[in-house]
Amino acid sequence: MISASKRFKKLGQYLRLNDEEERPDQQSAEFDILYKARPALDLMDKFAQAYVPGCELAVVEAMIGFKGRFFLKQYLPGKPTKWGIKAWGVADSANGYLLKCDIYKGKKEI
Repeated sequence: MISASKRFKKLGQYLRLNDEEERPDQQSAEFDILYKARPALDLMDKFAQAYVPGCELAVVEAMIGFKGRFFLKQYLPGKPTKWGIKAWGVADSANGYLLKCDIYKGKKEI
């Protein structure tokens, strides 16, 4: 019998959200840094359209723990998870449901 952690890793090995043949060129204007995660982020926006939140909302800053090599990786010494990908979100305070999420992509060019 396969353990749950091995099964999860095996599923992640074969799970793909985007088709690589439709990937935009990196030099094009519509290139998205988060191309591979975009379907999951868009799906979360659709869930938020169907959910009616309460009147108590919270803006949340979170670190998605990550120690590998990735150019979006941040270091925040004051956080419990010091290395990772910084994300901002709006959540319903009553039940913790995440309504909107945005990944920090670095300083904006002017």
